[in-house]
Parts: sequence; C-alpha cells; structure tokens
Amino acid sequence: MKRERFQGLLRKNWVVSFLTIFLITGSALPLCITGISIEEKTGMTDLIISLDNPTKFDILKPKKYRMVIEIPNCSRNSTIPDEIEGCGVITSVDIFEEGRKIYIGVNLNKGATRFKAYNKKEPPLIILTIYGTRIEKEPEIDNGGSDVYHNPNPDHNLIVDTVVIDPGHGGRFTGARGCSGSLEKHLTLDISKRLKRLLEENLGMNVYMTRETDCHVFLRDRTGLANKTKADLFISVHCNAFKDPKAHGTETFFLSESRTDLERAVALRENQDFIDELKDAPEGMQDFLTTILASLTQNEFLEESSELAELVQTALIKRLGLRDRGVKQAPFYVLVGAYMPAILVEVAFMSNPTEEKLLLDPDFQEKAAYAIYEGVVEFKKRQEKRLGIN
Repeated sequence: MKRERFQGLLRKNWVVSFLTIFLITGSALPLCITGISIEEKTGMTDLIISLDNPTKFDILKPKKYRMVIEIPNCSRNSTIPDEIEGCGVITSVDIFEEGRKIYIGVNLNKGATRFKAYNKKEPPLIILTIYGTRIEKEPEIDNGGSDVYHNPNPDHNLIVDTVVIDPGHGGRFTGARGCSGSLEKHLTLDISKRLKRLLEENLGMNVYMTRETDCHVFLRDRTGLANKTKADLFISVHCNAFKDPKAHGTETFFLSESRTDLERAVALRENQDFIDELKDAPEGMQDFLTTILASLTQNEFLEESSELAELVQTALIKRLGLRDRGVKQAPFYVLVGAYMPAILVEVAFMSNPTEEKLLLDPDFQEKAAYAIYEGVVEFKKRQEKRLGIN
C-alpha cells in the first residue's frame, strides 16, 4: 500500500515537473519582434524590424520581386499584423510563422535594383535596404522562376557589384613626401587605377574613382560620390609616412575611434587635408567637425568594415611580404559619412627609403592592387554565402 502511494506520488511529481519544463522552455521563445516599419528615402526604401534582443538572421534565396527574411527562435508581438502595406519600392510585407521561426516576406516593385541587409545591436534592429525608384505600373508578384533576385544587369552579382576607389590626396594636397621627393598623391593614383582595372575586367564591377587625375577633391565629396552611386564598398588608398625612417610595413584601417597613440598619429596626418579645408571654410563650418566625431559610434557598417579590412590586410601581407602592422581603427574624415563598408589602406612607408623604392616600382604597384582586389573577392564571396546567393 505504501509502495503504491509512493509510485503515485512519483507519477504526479513527474507530470508536474514535465509541465514546469514545458512552460519554461516551450511557451516563450527567447526572441520577440516588437515592431516592423517601412521608411521611404531618396533612391531607397528601408524595412526596419525591431526586436527585444540582437539576433542573427538569414535571407532565403531571393526570387524575382520577392525576398524572405528568416529569424530563428523567434515570436512576434500580438499587435503585428499578418500583412503590412508597403511604400517606395516595397509593395507589401507578409509575416508568417513556422515552428520556432518567423518568416517576413518582402514583395518588391519592379523598380527595385539591389539590396543590403544588416543588423544593429543598440537598439536591436534588422534593416533591409532596397535600392531603386518605384515604377508605377506594378508587375505581378513572382514566387517562382529564378533562384536569385534579379538585377537589371544580369552580368553583375547582387551583393558587391559597385565599388568606389579613393586615391588619397590630390592637387594642392600632395600627401606624404618620400625620401627622394616622390609624392603620395601620384602613387595612390597609380595603384588605384590598377585596382579599378582588376575589378572591372575580372569581376565586371561598376567602379568609380573619386579622382582620375591630379586634382583636389574635398573629403566630404569623396564619400558623397560613394553614396550617390550607391556603392557597396569604399576603399581609400594611401601611402604611409613617419618621422622615423625605420618605420615600415603595411596596415589597413576602418572607421572608429583611435585606440592607440600611433593610430591617432596616422589619422592626424591623413586628416590634415580636411583641417586645411576647414581653414578656408565659412564661419560655422567648424561645427561640422563635431558632428563628424559624434557619428563615429553610429556607423552601422562597423563589423563589415572591420571584416573587409582584415581580408585586405591578409592579402596585402601575403602578396607584398612586408611587415604586418595589422588592422587598426581610427577617425579618418574621408571615411565618415560612407553608408557602406569603408576602409583606408596604407600600402607602405614613403618615409622609408627601401619601401619608397618599392612604391615607385610598377610591379610592386600591381601586386598591391591585386592584393586589395583579392580581399574584395573574398569579402564578396562571404557576403553572398551569408545571404544564400551563389
């Protein structure tokens, strides 16, 4: 009798324990979508997904005029409807659940040309940017057909197909001066032209240069060109210099606040053009500097820029065989305002007699350009793999 009562108590406790575990692990998912909004801007439309915690996501192989965002281990706020009316080049959005995943279908106007997708940690957001201008006559939504989202130019891949190359300095701003009197502005232009050729001939990319001659271009106009052309990457090419002629090697920077005195020193030298530009600027322009510095921590492409910098730096060291000075971060004004992954490459030291000779060698210039090209190729592959696009 006692044993039967004990077994009954065990069964009862087991049921209670099972229900407790189910309630804890099964009733609430660790992530929740708290809001979805669509914002139309000039030449682009943003789909903004708000969450209660940062998360990773996938974009399933996009179809013609339709994309689907998959968010695992996720639920949604009960106030979010199954369908949302669109604007701009997003015609509508539908939300559905399957198992422990949320799927957000994005239907597109045929004026859509390409997209970018990224997440932010603070506040937790997933942002899908669709580029293009709305065409009033709507096509029918095509849920079949091609396995990839169609670019109007079928020869170009979607994710990284437009690059802006920025040859450092130019015109009255000569940049660093080498031991023999060579000027940075000439060497950066030579390397940049070679990089442009490689990207166009080997990848069929759209490549723009901030300058193709020895002319002065305001720093704000350099990233301005990148934004105007809706570039996927911005690469600024420079040659390094230091008061100690023994300093040598290669380093690659991305935009952020400096962590060391050396990073600050390089940024100060490269920012001298901007400082000189401000001297000639009208009263009140100085406030622009404060705005720039405040924006450094708001760059949503920080992770992508860091990854691109790592890939380019690795390729440069492999190809050039120079000292690896690493990937660094610093507040370069030329990178500020770039709404895409952006890096600044310091190929070698003009202040070092040995490296200056290398920089003047066309074969070395070709190697440097090819290394940067290799970094772009690898970054492009990784981006497409992340989004399931072959």
